[in-house]
Amino acid sequence: MREKVVDKIIQGVKKAEECIIKRYKERQICEEEDITAQLAGKISELTDGLKEEGFKISAKVYTRRGKKSEEKITGADLAVVLESNSIKKAFLAQSKKGVRINGHLKIIKDERLRVQCQKMLEISSDSFVIIYTSESIFVTPALEINDAKNNYKRLHTFFTEFLKCFIGDHKIVVLVKEPEKLLEFATTVLYIKVNYLIIGD
Repeated sequence: MREKVVDKIIQGVKKAEECIIKRYKERQICEEEDITAQLAGKISELTDGLKEEGFKISAKVYTRRGKKSEEKITGADLAVVLESNSIKKAFLAQSKKGVRINGHLKIIKDERLRVQCQKMLEISSDSFVIIYTSESIFVTPALEINDAKNNYKRLHTFFTEFLKCFIGDHKIVVLVKEPEKLLEFATTVLYIKVNYLIIGD
């Protein structure tokens, strides 16, 4: 991606982060789903005015209510898609609130998180946990959520890597808007892996 375009998008991410954290600290938004909805809206605005450059970033918030909610199907409450003339890729994320204690970041206890991460990872290894604190927004890989040395990054740093590096899964882009198909995709991948292991033995 062109450096100027990346810089413009990252500046937008920083402004979005500042705006959301300010509202969170002032208790204008308190619940995870409300913060995530705000974040998704801001993310979807990042490439406004860049259509002629051939870049588009969009975010989908998955429904959380009910036994067959999209979040229960995927484990994620947010999906972000990057589309350009040269690449299409996406990542899944589950959002949680957290706190900084003595410089260490801790997620506020949520017994569902391990299962949610497992569901996301069954769909794509490009799955992450987004943590909201009163200081900033952080991101860590779902794979490392149980690791004592979690690899936390600020939201704008993560997005820089998403735009410039290999973060993002091209296989799930067309499925992001249809969670049931994401589940079918995950089931198919698991079936292939199991059969490969059986045949390999």
